[in-house]
Amino acid sequence: MKGHLFIESNLQVFRYNEASGITSLDPAYTSNQANIWACNHLFNGLLQLNEKLIPQPCIATQWNISDDGKLYTFYLRNDVPFHKDPSLPKVRMVTAHDFVFSFNRICSEKLASPGSWVFQSVLKDESGQTIGFKAENDSVFTIQLHQTFPPLLGLLASSYCAVVPKESVEYYGKDFRKHPVGTGPFIFHEWIDRTALILHKNPNYFEKNTEGTSLPYLDAIVVSFISDKQTAFLEFVKGKLDFISGLDASYKDDLLTNEGKLRPKYKGKFKIETSPYLNTEYLGILMDEQQPLMKSNPLNDIRIRKAINYGFDRAKMIKYLRNGMATPGTGGIVPIGVPGI
Repeated sequence: MKGHLFIESNLQVFRYNEASGITSLDPAYTSNQANIWACNHLFNGLLQLNEKLIPQPCIATQWNISDDGKLYTFYLRNDVPFHKDPSLPKVRMVTAHDFVFSFNRICSEKLASPGSWVFQSVLKDESGQTIGFKAENDSVFTIQLHQTFPPLLGLLASSYCAVVPKESVEYYGKDFRKHPVGTGPFIFHEWIDRTALILHKNPNYFEKNTEGTSLPYLDAIVVSFISDKQTAFLEFVKGKLDFISGLDASYKDDLLTNEGKLRPKYKGKFKIETSPYLNTEYLGILMDEQQPLMKSNPLNDIRIRKAINYGFDRAKMIKYLRNGMATPGTGGIVPIGVPGI
């Protein structure tokens, strides 16, 4: 029902909270986790990452890279429709031309997307205009670089690189952030400011599971915007939220033991899953000797810095201050979840 948080009880609905809120549903502005999670439900790109962060096919079924590493050729599916929307009067399939538009849009200075850096190595003309995106035909898309850039495949799986229809972007203008039209497993239904975001299942979604069953399994997603984390946790305890990510310090001791396990009173009621999180927390030391603060500062002595480093018992910090919700940083600054670590 439009205007109300009404979901039929017989539907499979997934509910989670975003305490920080969502600022845009335009993938060009997915610079924070809240926006990324929402846009990942609504959009797709050429590629996607598996659980090991390895690029996998999505709208592109296969690709190849030239010997000099400067030309990427992607072969696209021909059965991926954009969501039904007033801006698209008929069913519209994604073509290579849509990726040319979407990627040029990200590079546009007028748009000022924080994701424009992803295409920093794409070929430009003498005036600085990006000219490296090309649709060879409806199903073949190429990217020409002016220099090799090995991380490109992984970055193409980011939300910034989602495909959007030109018609919808022009139809809604600046309001495209509130009227997203993509190809993802869920379709935008309603965004009630400071209350909730409602997404409905896309009945025409192109991906299937290994058994051939159409995705997604859920009928809807409801994202609430409760800013107080203790209130959100109480909603979770009452069963009004299906998922919480991360635990606020105010209730972690109630939920978890020092080893990061569920306390007995919650066993059977909640399920806890842990995996590496691509985040590193660290203490930095100012090393700029030109700063007046650093003149004759004992921290200039590497032995002092080493002593401070050895003075931290990382394992005990994780156990008693974080209830096991982290991994001691004994292997350097790169998070454990990154391949090769």
